Amino acid sequence: MRLKIILHLLIFSCGLIFGQQKIEFGILAGWYQPDLAGLDTSLESGSDQNSIMRKNVLTGFCFNLPLFPSARIGYAQGGSYYSGTSDTTEFKRKFIYRMAILETYFRPFRRIELNFSLAPMWNTAVINLDVKDTRSAWNTQIGNYNLEVKVPERIVNQFFGFTSSVGVRYYFLSWLALDVKSGFMSNTYKDANWKQNGKKIPGPGLDLNKEAMLTIRLMFSW
Repeated sequence: MRLKIILHLLIFSCGLIFGQQKIEFGILAGWYQPDLAGLDTSLESGSDQNSIMRKNVLTGFCFNLPLFPSARIGYAQGGSYYSGTSDTTEFKRKFIYRMAILETYFRPFRRIELNFSLAPMWNTAVINLDVKDTRSAWNTQIGNYNLEVKVPERIVNQFFGFTSSVGVRYYFLSWLALDVKSGFMSNTYKDANWKQNGKKIPGPGLDLNKEAMLTIRLMFSW
């Protein structure tokens, strides 16, 4: 009797793992091409300005849940990170893009899936400076602005956006797939909406609107 129960549990577990997947988790890498002219001329110089790793690469994660037999909802987060030195000032810059995804899909072949995604976005841009003479360093890096706080550590800008994409997914196994997506991203970034310790200040002029975006995701499901 006990052996039968164990056997049934094993069969049930195998069915969950290799049968109809319920949850998906993925790691992603992507490429996009924002216009960071407001930072290029102040924070970075020389050959480093042309580095792809400096501004074009996105890394992050995602997960999905089934909604209907041909639709799923999910969350994805991608980030662009960079740190360097301008003169004697050390700085760190990051852009975090968060997406609430609605995706439809169909499988014309057993191992191939075609999908289409729509996602509103909530994004954050952060610039950190590590300097002794903080006031003059900030004024040098983002323009001649009269910052009132004597020791600021960072400035932050939060803004909304929207993205859409089409993708192709190939299933190596029932629980392992490679998903390639191509699409566009639009954002409502405004250089007047940066905040320093809760107070609004003007910041660097960036163009993050109508950006082409390509992502590759390695998806695991169970």
